Amino acid sequence: MRLVSEWFDTFINYALSPKQKLSYILMANTFTVAVITVPAVTFILFIIYKPQALFVDNVFYKNQDLTIEDKYNLGRINKQKELDRLLDKIHNKGIGSLTKKEKEMLKEYST
Repeated sequence: MRLVSEWFDTFINYALSPKQKLSYILMANTFTVAVITVPAVTFILFIIYKPQALFVDNVFYKNQDLTIEDKYNLGRINKQKELDRLLDKIHNKGIGSLTKKEKEMLKEYST
């Protein structure tokens, strides 16, 4: 049995052209090729036809429809959240716990 297997491997390696080898491999492993190819092609088509479905809380994608006022208000809200975080830190640990950068931000926000 082993002799037949060795002969067959030799036949495949030397008697067939590269195109015939590829054809043989694809026919012998059709299920494996299908299991890999079908999801890959499906995912690629999904990316092509519905790219917005891949965006999950992407700031750059989500803010495309914002007006100038919305962007301004969003900036103010973010500044207020950062200021609240700094003030909570001062309340809990004291002003000495602020880093140099945080002190600069606090000074900037206070003006």
